[in-house]
Amino acid sequence: MLRETYEDALRVLGPENESTAHWMNSLAMVLRERGKLAEALPLQEQAVALARKLHGEDHTTTQSALGNLATTLRSLGRHDEAVQLYEQVLAARRRMLGSAHPSTLLTLNNLATMRGFLRQHEQAAALLEEGLRIGPTQIEPNHPTLISMRSNLATIYDRMGRPAEAEPLHRAAVAGGEAYLPTDHPYIGLYRGRLGNCLRLLGCDEEAESLLLDGYRISRATEGPQSTNATNAALSLVELYTDHAADADLIAEWQLRAAGSEP
Repeated sequence: MLRETYEDALRVLGPENESTAHWMNSLAMVLRERGKLAEALPLQEQAVALARKLHGEDHTTTQSALGNLATTLRSLGRHDEAVQLYEQVLAARRRMLGSAHPSTLLTLNNLATMRGFLRQHEQAAALLEEGLRIGPTQIEPNHPTLISMRSNLATIYDRMGRPAEAEPLHRAAVAGGEAYLPTDHPYIGLYRGRLGNCLRLLGCDEEAESLLLDGYRISRATEGPQSTNATNAALSLVELYTDHAADADLIAEWQLRAAGSEP
């Protein structure tokens, strides 16, 4: 449907029209979500160029197109370029919209996620701490971006060896997600799996196992057995069972699942 709409806009309105740019960007985002990155990238690059021509650099449409391009570059493994774009968009949105605006916070969260992926934990934590300090001054506490930021900051704390500080943030993310998402939503699987891993680090093994099993089940059902979230939950269960010298067959079963295979 998006392809048809974009092609119609291109034919009727021409390539340098705002509606054409909108449908081009929408199509590119869906292609990215479906994993068709090689097809999405040139469309998003065209959307950025057109937004700059129609609106200039300091316009929300241009910054939105740049943020979408950054996310595609991240998916392609072009991490340095993605970080550079996220930083550019964050600076522009702080200037144009203010630090507590939802769009600014979303970009901050994306940049922090990239910093965490690159193991730049101190920088990632500082960004997320800033966002969680100022975000609730303008948007409601259970806004999806703030829930995501709590989960991301908690995960960074886990990696920094600070699981006791991470636990309340993980629990808040789970509670916030469950307040507005369906029970088996992928984010619920992610948040529950992350809390389970934190509790494993804290030695709360019974609750950790229950949460990790639930997180794996949801992630596997909604995203597939080879998804990052299913894999992470399975790896945490391998570590949990190994630490407790569990049955070798049980450990081997979860090692297969962590590799994306069925036992």
